Amino acid sequence: MTTLELKKLLISKISEIEDEKLLKAIKTFLEGKTSSGILTIPDDVKDEIAESRRQVAKGMCTDQDELDKKVEQWGSGK
Repeated sequence: MTTLELKKLLISKISEIEDEKLLKAIKTFLEGKTSSGILTIPDDVKDEIAESRRQVAKGMCTDQDELDKKVEQWGSGK
């Protein structure tokens, strides 16, 4: 697939998306992309990452194994 074909395919797929949150996420991703290939993280995303790190440091999180067990229990009706 050529670059031009890929661009046309992406434009077609994006035009079919109705989910506003997803479209905004795509827009944010594309705006952060530079010609150097380095992704620039917007300040609001950096703030969310910092808040998440604070929550983890305070123990306000669930590890994946524990979450998997809860989902399994929920699915089995226990």
